[in-house]
Amino acid sequence: MINSVESELGQIRSDLERQNHEYKILMDQKTHLEMEIATYKRLLDGHDIQYVH
Repeated sequence: MINSVESELGQIRSDLERQNHEYKILMDQKTHLEMEIATYKRLLDGHDIQYVH
């Protein structure tokens, strides 16, 4: 029974490590997209200001 629990614990740890890695990748992608959005907003705002004058 102890071996079974240890095996299950090992699998849970492995799953958590994989999920943490996937989460980090997603957060990196989110940050990158947010930076792109901010850049496009700045460009649009600058573009709008040019047309106002």
